[in-house]
Amino acid sequence: KPPTVVLEGPPGIPEPDWSLTRRKHFNIGLMTRKELEEDHLRTLESLKLAKQHVQARDGIIEGAQAQLVVQDIYANKINKALYAKETKQKPDRARLFIEGKGRYATEAQFAEEMKRSQREREEEEGAKSRRRVQRLEKRGAKEAVEAAWMELKEAHAVAVAAWEVECKGLLEEGKPRSSLPKKPTRPRK
Repeated sequence: KPPTVVLEGPPGIPEPDWSLTRRKHFNIGLMTRKELEEDHLRTLESLKLAKQHVQARDGIIEGAQAQLVVQDIYANKINKALYAKETKQKPDRARLFIEGKGRYATEAQFAEEMKRSQREREEEEGAKSRRRVQRLEKRGAKEAVEAAWMELKEAHAVAVAAWEVECKGLLEEGKPRSSLPKKPTRPRK
């Protein structure tokens, strides 16, 4: 059963006096000592209430995050169970008793079931070996293509080096750059 979600609302603490933060003009010189003390006490009370709100909201956030951790643990557990159920492999042994019922070992149906089970295992082994051969053939073809590509790259590198030497010699002879031969094109893969 999944863990139940606990939803918490804002705390039942009175709201602070936010109007104290919106004062535009605050002239201390025009206030009496008593007014300053009263203003200070109101500000202090609002600050205490704001602190209580912040602490309560932090508690709510912490509780919500703890719920997420518990839900994540539960989801991982369910996923593992589901994966195990989906990827359950067939037993490697032969089924001796069809539908879980007892049989005589001399019965013709029992012998047929044993032969069928043996054929299925042999077919599965043959399919595995065919897949293994196909993988090896594919890998060999890929390696051959890679080797041919490396040869083409090496031949291109040699051709570029010869072109650079030829161009350098022509430039030393005083030929203009426009009359130099074109650079060999790189082969496409």
